[in-house]
Amino acid sequence: MIPEGSSTPIFVESELQRAEFFAAIEEASRRAFAELCREPEVAAYVATLDSATLEHMQAAQHRHFARLLLEEDPVVREELSQKVGVVHHRLGLPADWLVVASGLFSAQLRRGLAAFAQPLPELDQRISQRLASDLVVQLRGMRQLEADEEQIIERIDILLLSEPDERQLLRRMINKIVLLPGVDGAWIGKPYAGQLQPIAIAGAQMANYLEQVNIRIDAGPTAHGPMGRAWNTGQPVAVDDLETDPLFLPWRETLHNTGAWRSTIACPVQVAGNLEALFGVYSHTPRYFSASSRRRTLMRLTRMLGIALEKQDQRERLERSNRLYQTFLSQGDIIMRSRSAATILRQTCHRLVENGLFSTAFVAQPDSHGYFVPISAAGRNSDKLTRARVHVDQREPASLLATAWRERRLQYHNHYREDPKYQSLASLIAEFGWSSLAIIPIQHQGDLWAVLCVASSQPAYFDHTLLSALARTAKILGFGLDELALKNQIEAEREEQSWRARHDALTELPNRAAYLAELPKALARTEECLLAVCMMDLDDFKPVNDQHGHAAGDLVLQVVARRLRAAVREGDLVARFGGDEFALLLGELTSMAVLERVLNRVQGAIREKIVLADGSEVQIDSSLGVTLYPLDDAPEEILLRHADQALYAAKSTKGQRAKTFSLYDAIDDTVLLSEPPTAPRDAN
Repeated sequence: MIPEGSSTPIFVESELQRAEFFAAIEEASRRAFAELCREPEVAAYVATLDSATLEHMQAAQHRHFARLLLEEDPVVREELSQKVGVVHHRLGLPADWLVVASGLFSAQLRRGLAAFAQPLPELDQRISQRLASDLVVQLRGMRQLEADEEQIIERIDILLLSEPDERQLLRRMINKIVLLPGVDGAWIGKPYAGQLQPIAIAGAQMANYLEQVNIRIDAGPTAHGPMGRAWNTGQPVAVDDLETDPLFLPWRETLHNTGAWRSTIACPVQVAGNLEALFGVYSHTPRYFSASSRRRTLMRLTRMLGIALEKQDQRERLERSNRLYQTFLSQGDIIMRSRSAATILRQTCHRLVENGLFSTAFVAQPDSHGYFVPISAAGRNSDKLTRARVHVDQREPASLLATAWRERRLQYHNHYREDPKYQSLASLIAEFGWSSLAIIPIQHQGDLWAVLCVASSQPAYFDHTLLSALARTAKILGFGLDELALKNQIEAEREEQSWRARHDALTELPNRAAYLAELPKALARTEECLLAVCMMDLDDFKPVNDQHGHAAGDLVLQVVARRLRAAVREGDLVARFGGDEFALLLGELTSMAVLERVLNRVQGAIREKIVLADGSEVQIDSSLGVTLYPLDDAPEEILLRHADQALYAAKSTKGQRAKTFSLYDAIDDTVLLSEPPTAPRDAN
């Protein structure tokens, strides 16, 4: 059959000659192809082909030679040669095979055309010119494609060595891969819960295809595709024809509806000796990846990708260590400035999260029932931590948190989300977005006190350097809490000592020093009202000690102190000077009536019976001496002396006195203070 659209070649003159010429081409093509397949290298290649592919290649070669010799338009012939050259390049056929195939066809065609009427030298010359021109165009095009491919690969090499950001690196590399002649799609996937998750995609319909398929690496029919086999063997897996590969059956229908790719190769990506990802490349050309040179190129790129990712990983780990080191240094500042354990823990958690080190950081303690409760937290989903009910003794289902608490040592997992041991927490872990988790015990005051927990969404996040820095951070936290506790204890003791220096130990009332410190302040505040400086001691107190003992006397003093505090007004001062001697400081007195009401209430409270420890009752009274400022405009120490003198006067006349108190110098109280024209504010 003569190809449609072919014009009659100038070296055949009749329809009969044209038919004979075409028959000669077909026979020469068949014999040349058979002879070519007997070449040792070609024979090894042909042995890998099925019969249908072999027949397709033979028919394609025949069609090409026929159109080449029957087509008179040189432009059309050159286009044909260019297209065939592209196909041969995609199939990865060596250039010398094309030279041999062209020579074999030329020789066989000469034999077949020996009966032609026209002189053979002229026919040979024309055939040789067309075959030579075809070969030149094909080889030139293949060399150009190889040069373009090398240039793209060189750019990828430079990219792999220079791009500092992993996501940018993967995205840019994938976009360059699909520029290679014959590459029509590519993606990189990382494992998650037994499934491959795409992290970089390029090529028409590639994203659409990946959205519709389930590619696993653990078990089941969807784990036996090229990607699953590459992951489980650690070796590259190429599929020559996705239409005939039985293991690709689960994805074939989706393939027809999306990419229509015919061949693929899956390359394992090793990072620092560990299988971290898979690199998949697809082509519309069957057997595109069968060429050993092409496989070597892709595997070299895969190794370069692994090295680039390892360098990036090292840079990221160094950067993480530096950031953690800065956090480590800031711990001292946090501890020095913080006045509470809650502040130290809160700021530490925030520092660990805010500089991008971890997605979540929290400190947890067991509650009274043994369940861990976060006492400080920061970061992603930290508000949901209380939902994770983990007990300190939990073993089934397994818990990294409980293990760290029981064993009192650091625990970590770099693939926490994928470990089947923790599948009971899988939904919670997925919600939190954790892939790597570390739990570090915190020692406080010589015992296990809490655990510091840090998590990252990145797998394989923790290395020795990072874990060592975290252990030091937890240790500093413990030291800081110890120091804070000691600081608080010293401060409490200092405050206690300061309090005791200004208070009476028995009654807890302010003592003489506190009274003397408050007196000048009260004098300065007194403007329109009066200030009463009062001295008081208990009448008949000595018999209580003599008859019931000093313990009973102490009890009486404590009861009197409580009653005095309750009897005076807010803002008034009650102090014990020693023994049974007390002092009062009563401010804002607007009338003598107010003073009398307060003092009557004081002495009435004292007169109430007091029940002793043995059940017996005692009743005592008191004597009061008062001086009023600014009517008595004396210095502070003189005011006390005047009040003391008034007290002496009250005690000397306690059997005959009409009032419960005595004013200094026995001045008549009615002339000292008159009632204001309007009803005064009741200050008591």
